[in-house]
Amino acid sequence: MFHFLTSEKEIEQYINLVNDYAQQYVIIATFSNNGPKKCSGLPVQQYSLEQLQERFAEHFTVKDSFYHNHTTPSGNTQNFLYCLFERNA
Repeated sequence: MFHFLTSEKEIEQYINLVNDYAQQYVIIATFSNNGPKKCSGLPVQQYSLEQLQERFAEHFTVKDSFYHNHTTPSGNTQNFLYCLFERNA
């Protein structure tokens, strides 16, 4: 869902909620830079690992990450980036 947040205000609000409520770990799955530019007809935000790390760096550190090609029911491929973040000590 994170990739559907495209305005800076929406992204900052989401990150603030994560910072306020996630106590130890957070998993974020979002479209990678190799993913689609639209999904279900809506614009999306794409991320590299570095960009996602930067977004959450104030309170979290990436512990693990991987890319995954998801095949949609229509046969299209969407590249996702999955990240496991751990709260900084």
